[in-house]
Amino acid sequence: MSGDHLVFIAVAAVLIISAVNTTVLNRDHGWRQGETFWFWGLIALSAGYLGFGASAWFGRPALTIGNAGLLVAYLAMSLQLRYWHTRKTNIPIWLMVGAIGYILTLEYLRMAEPYLVRATMIHAVMSIITAYLFLSAIGYYRKNGSKQLIVLSGTFAIEFICTFTRLVITLGVPAYTNQPMTLYEEPLVLVVLRWIWLMANAMSFLTVMTFELEKTLNKNETLRSLLAEKHLLLNALSHVDRSDKSAAIGRTLSHELRQPLTSLLLASKNLQAQLKENDLRDLVQQVDFLCQECERSANLINQLEAVFRPQHAPTESIRIMAAAQQAIQTIKPRLTEHQVELTLHGDSNCRVIGEQTQIETILINLISNSITALESRSLGRRIDIAIQADDSLCKIIVRDNGPGIDPSVLANLWQLYVTNTHAGSGIGLWLSKQIAHRHGGDIDAGNTPDSGAWFEIRLPIKRSA
Repeated sequence: MSGDHLVFIAVAAVLIISAVNTTVLNRDHGWRQGETFWFWGLIALSAGYLGFGASAWFGRPALTIGNAGLLVAYLAMSLQLRYWHTRKTNIPIWLMVGAIGYILTLEYLRMAEPYLVRATMIHAVMSIITAYLFLSAIGYYRKNGSKQLIVLSGTFAIEFICTFTRLVITLGVPAYTNQPMTLYEEPLVLVVLRWIWLMANAMSFLTVMTFELEKTLNKNETLRSLLAEKHLLLNALSHVDRSDKSAAIGRTLSHELRQPLTSLLLASKNLQAQLKENDLRDLVQQVDFLCQECERSANLINQLEAVFRPQHAPTESIRIMAAAQQAIQTIKPRLTEHQVELTLHGDSNCRVIGEQTQIETILINLISNSITALESRSLGRRIDIAIQADDSLCKIIVRDNGPGIDPSVLANLWQLYVTNTHAGSGIGLWLSKQIAHRHGGDIDAGNTPDSGAWFEIRLPIKRSA
């Protein structure tokens, strides 16, 4: 066993370690299509170096593996450069046939001809391949501009110089042409050139490995940059969305408030004129109208206040039955006007933590929606409010016997500006949902089997100390 054998085995070990590191890296970051030719070439080159090193024990079979591995490594590198230029991932049939023909011819010459004949063939083929690799690497450098490609071009240039020089020496120096040689009996100059060639070949694969690592790191850096931009964009959109919603709510409520306030102003002027003339025939009607419009304005202002009130944690202990009774008292004029029968029953001791005015706002919104829905019925208009309690939740269930909620609206019922009626603004239910969430609860809605709608408010129960 010579020093050559040991060096071959040592270099093969380095290449195998590089292949293992590449496998780990790509397992973590993902293999990219078309970027694996060079990796399989690295495996083939490792096998080739092991074959040359093991020839001390296994002779010709090991040398066959060595030559085959070297050829496959070069062809894999050629396919890699071809992919970088053309994005083609197929392996041409003529290339596979040529590679097989090369190996068979080499083995035939190994049995029938002296070493110099085989060496001439090897050097000629490798000179052509390395020249192609050098020109391809230079061409891709012009497109890509990576400094790694300059190093890669340099390794291919060294390989071409070495293989071509060995070819010239083998053919042109008489001292070498008439003596049979084996791989390990070459003159010193050929040995030096061979080792420079093979080391440059190994360096070319390591250079491609670092080039691929550079692309992976750049890809990760790009992804990190894109993720950062995504978060910035989402935050910006969130602020814009909140600003747009706030502005839209302000515009809508301002529009809604302007109408009743204008009516109040006109009614007040009429009332003033009639009082001056001592004409009281329409006085009661005008006063009733003023009361209704004042109530409408007060409700809208309460909603506006609830939307923009700071969201601090509610701390007040609320008895739900009392909040429901107060909400009913507030909206009682509308119940009377539309001849709606309302019943309230259930657990009178159920308590939650929150702000009573906000709970009342939810109930007023729900009852008001039910009253509007019941306008389509001529008789028997009913609303039922039930208060139920279990181990952790207080449930307030509001049912009516109206036409129910349009199924096309039900899925988006709680979104801003979605309404089940032509007269609604689409704010009340959205606001009710926000208030319920602020209190740690929620609201659901649906249609009853016998037509009509139901709303269920769920709020966490206050625990006794």
